[in-house]
Amino acid sequence: MTEANNPAALKAENELLRQELRVAREAADITAELVVKQFEETEKMLQRVLAANASKGDFLARMSHEIRTPMNGIIGMSHLLQKTSLNPRQHSYVEKLLGSARNLLKLINDILDFSKIDAGKLDLEKIPFDLDEVLNGLNNVIGLQADEKGLELLFKIAPEVPGKLVGDALRLGQVLLNLTSNAIKFTEEGEVVISIELEERQRHDTKLRFSVSDSGIGLPPERIEHLFEAFNQADDTTTRKHGGTGLGLAICKELVEMMGGHIWAESDEGKGSEFIFTASFGLNLENGDTNTVTSSQLLGIKALVVDDNASVREVLTSMLTSFKIETDCVDSGTQALSQLRQAVERKAPYDLVLLDWMMPGINGIETARRIKQDRSIAEIPAMLMVTGNNREDIRIEAKDAGLNAFLLKPVYASVMYDTITELLGKASTMKNPAHSSSLDGAKRIEGLKGVKVLLVEDNPINQEVAVEFLNDVGIEVEVAGNGREGVEAALTKPFDLILMDVQMPEMDGLEATQIIRQQIDARTLPIVAMTAHAMKKDQEKSLKAGMNDHLSKPVDPADLYRIILHHIPKQKRNLNSEARFRDSAGKKQTIERCKLNLPPIPGIDYDEALRRTGYKSELVVKLLQDFKTNFAATAAELTHCKTSDNRSGLQEILHTLKGVTGYIGACDLNRTTIHLEESLRAENHKQSDALLKQLCQQLDRLLADLATLPTKPATATEIERETSSETLAHNTTAAITELKYLLPKLSRGEHISSNTIKRLKKLTQSTPIVDTVDKVIALIEDIEYESAATKLTQLLDELQHTQEQGK
Repeated sequence: MTEANNPAALKAENELLRQELRVAREAADITAELVVKQFEETEKMLQRVLAANASKGDFLARMSHEIRTPMNGIIGMSHLLQKTSLNPRQHSYVEKLLGSARNLLKLINDILDFSKIDAGKLDLEKIPFDLDEVLNGLNNVIGLQADEKGLELLFKIAPEVPGKLVGDALRLGQVLLNLTSNAIKFTEEGEVVISIELEERQRHDTKLRFSVSDSGIGLPPERIEHLFEAFNQADDTTTRKHGGTGLGLAICKELVEMMGGHIWAESDEGKGSEFIFTASFGLNLENGDTNTVTSSQLLGIKALVVDDNASVREVLTSMLTSFKIETDCVDSGTQALSQLRQAVERKAPYDLVLLDWMMPGINGIETARRIKQDRSIAEIPAMLMVTGNNREDIRIEAKDAGLNAFLLKPVYASVMYDTITELLGKASTMKNPAHSSSLDGAKRIEGLKGVKVLLVEDNPINQEVAVEFLNDVGIEVEVAGNGREGVEAALTKPFDLILMDVQMPEMDGLEATQIIRQQIDARTLPIVAMTAHAMKKDQEKSLKAGMNDHLSKPVDPADLYRIILHHIPKQKRNLNSEARFRDSAGKKQTIERCKLNLPPIPGIDYDEALRRTGYKSELVVKLLQDFKTNFAATAAELTHCKTSDNRSGLQEILHTLKGVTGYIGACDLNRTTIHLEESLRAENHKQSDALLKQLCQQLDRLLADLATLPTKPATATEIERETSSETLAHNTTAAITELKYLLPKLSRGEHISSNTIKRLKKLTQSTPIVDTVDKVIALIEDIEYESAATKLTQLLDELQHTQEQGK
């Protein structure tokens, strides 16, 4: 320290301190600047990461449809290919193709779902749904897999579980499907049981406990701890045989937590596993509850369950007991006969017998036959078969043996209750028409006779199809040709429901609905959109306008009836009425008969047309005749709209064409229409121009072929006479036209549909070019498109040369 009496030294020290302070300040400023700069860089980086994450989510949302669509096409075409004539080797190839395609689609779905959850892009819906329908959908998807492995698939639903819920049925089904698929995958013999219990119930919501248990290989404790982590697999050895992405359980965990529950697993290695989760739902109190039995209609009824599987006996006994039915069980047909005789001797006979089909010793059908032959017990009021086998010959044999009804496992409580009350002549309080079952193979549609429906639709073909479907089940229909007429009818006449097209002249369906809703609310008069617009945003527009539901054209009759039953309150139905429509039994026979009575038309798939119209050959012919008349000028109208830049007119024509071509089975034309609509929406002008040209060519070709269509289906005798040289010449000409259309697609390496191949085989049968075309088809089936194009070019050149020489 400088002495205080030395001014020079003090001055020097003061200057030094000033310099140090200046240096410190400059350093602090630089540090602060660096900190601020680093913060700004970090902020920019964070924004880039957030933007990239958002872009990833948006990209995945867009790509989801783009990836799934071709995969669904591959799977669909493979299914169609299976229906064609294949030798054993080809059949094996298709089976392997289908298996690989399904595995790839599952992988794609898992990755997309996991990415959407990770990006926070997945939202759960809150809409009313029926728990039985979720379980029925699960059984439709997974039941065949269980059956192929010889496993018993059981549903054990506690009687107090509510059936009418509010939540996301799709995601609940996804969790159950994943857990059940895993259970079947890891189980070689025994059973898989899906159980649902009531965890808690409040006034407006409920929590349910779901479990999926199996008798499979089980898991060691150290594996269970990490099961629900992403990319973790139950079998992670290099030699593993079960496959999988390791994402399924991680997705289940996220979905369950989004549904307000949690998921866990319990397992005993070598003995099986149980996966349990809870989930919360709202209660749909408006429509009541069809699953909860409160009636005492069956009090005092005695039933005997006959099944060799202990778990099945337990499930059925629990179900019947919840109906207040006194229930006993035996495990064989021989024991059943003994038990029935003893009950008669005690003067306490059984009122009902439930029989399994496949049992050791004597099967269920033989047991029923012996019951009927034994006079002492033959007067059993009702016998029903509960089996997992839906073979038609078993149904017929069961009916001949004296069985009264036929229920497919897994059986839901509502279906069982309705069947028993009907068989015993009781009044059912749990009508569930969508799942009723009978031995004649037809589905019953109960309570729709006399229901009044307003159909608002401008297209005559769509009108005709819808009216036919509705009349089939006794519904009274009034037709309005546009939205304005629909509004006038709805506001002046009483209707139970309105089926509303969206795109119509004068006034569209959205505007018409908004006007109706100003005077009539959605609960009083349900309005269902029935339109070719099938995208989610179109459905949202319909609901926002005041509609209750949405049906996509072409309409499937089963979907139509399901929607109407859902929206017509029970008090408005005539529950004593019943109509039947054939769902599956006899379809193939009907199709083949109808196909024989219609000449082949390139571009028309009769199988599809018949399916879409409820297997009515006369309606198919009429729709084709109407199409020929109503769409004769459509190609010219489309071209005019395009050249005059009339975008709305073009979209309106395409919208109508898309729905109608679905009904008549014009699959290629329908696909081109859909692609053109998508291309216009994306404003891809070059692709739109090419697709419009292709569409007009397909339409002109189809109309030309339809000109040869008879005004009524030909008889079998008339078809036999069509072996003349004139018919062969016509078929040859039509085949050549089809081959010319096929050549550029082959040259571009595009996929050739099985429908196109089937048409070519039909057209060239007994013609001079059949052998060469068969060789082309064989190359196509081997995916040798280049060789097929070369062979086809040679054939067309030869035909051209022959034609020139003939001139």
